Amino acid sequence: MRVLHLCNDFAGSTVHAELYRRLDAAGVEQVVYCPIRHPQLDGRNRFESQHTEFIYSPILKPLHRASFHLKIKKIVEDVESKVDLSTIDCIHATTLFSDGAVALRLHRKRGLPYIVAVRNTDINVFMRYMPHLWGEHRQVVREAHKVVFISPNLQRRTLHHRTLKPVVQLLAGKGVVVPNGLNDFWLNNLRLEGGNGENHSVVYVGKFDSNKNVERLVNAVLKLRADIPDIHLDLVGGDGEREVAVLQLVQQNPDTISYLGPIFDKPLLQSIYLKNSVFAMPSKKETFGLVYLEALSQGLRVMYTRGEGIDGLFDVMVGEAVNAFDEDDITDALRRLLLEPNRYQRLLPEDFARFRWDDIAEVYAGMYGEMTGSEM
Repeated sequence: MRVLHLCNDFAGSTVHAELYRRLDAAGVEQVVYCPIRHPQLDGRNRFESQHTEFIYSPILKPLHRASFHLKIKKIVEDVESKVDLSTIDCIHATTLFSDGAVALRLHRKRGLPYIVAVRNTDINVFMRYMPHLWGEHRQVVREAHKVVFISPNLQRRTLHHRTLKPVVQLLAGKGVVVPNGLNDFWLNNLRLEGGNGENHSVVYVGKFDSNKNVERLVNAVLKLRADIPDIHLDLVGGDGEREVAVLQLVQQNPDTISYLGPIFDKPLLQSIYLKNSVFAMPSKKETFGLVYLEALSQGLRVMYTRGEGIDGLFDVMVGEAVNAFDEDDITDALRRLLLEPNRYQRLLPEDFARFRWDDIAEVYAGMYGEMTGSEM
């Protein structure tokens, strides 16, 4: 069995590499195809492998942002020229629109079955702002073997989306929820009684861009100083178009906010989590948000966005869901998280079992086997 992964964001996210690495270790033959816009992305997230071929193709130009169909046509032609499709048994498309449209065309031309995943950009960009493409994603759904949702929340939002009403019953039958996994470090180092549960320290980990909403979080922390004089915020990360503005707030409030920079060393990051009691990231949009799981694995309470990311992922109350555009809502939720810790329930080790990448890879391998009539 040989799988073609159509992954337009392989160079931009480590999540896909985590999955493909586990599939490689399980003996799945793979071709990872990633179209890129900048040559410096060539090779990013590549890993040592025995069964995986990587193709980074610098074919995307500015004009492809303006013409979806031209982009898809270019990618299909490029895949056909660089991949021996006679050796491919099935396709895994990582997004409903951009990768799914390529998978649909290869399915029609070559008869290759495919599965497709739904992600944040599909719902919040393509399904919201691009009505000329709504027929496209309905066809992708109609001809897919399975449609994968990264979270129950994404499944609910997709099934209730008006653009998919003509295929909602078909989509419900094909849909399956398969979450992203958590890096083994966190699973092997659970500290569910960790975190400084009674202190008033908050930590954020991520980019400083407009989507991550760091400035509203900072403003909420500053507002709470009157009620919680010892409140403190640790900021881990950086980059993004709001970095300058965020760092200005840090410089103006050094007694309340600490900027720790980007941290990739997991034991060091763990020590920072354990110094805090709350993790807060009120992103405007979020497909999943593994960083929430990292914080939960270290016993922290979490603030996340209502209707996004991990909202609905757990049956117990692990934190507060907020309106990312309402600073007062963020402030009130943060106050509850800091002053009323007994409102929230810590997770148990068994709650993290479903986030093991090895098990998730087994689920995907099973779907590939269903499509091809073979077994791993």
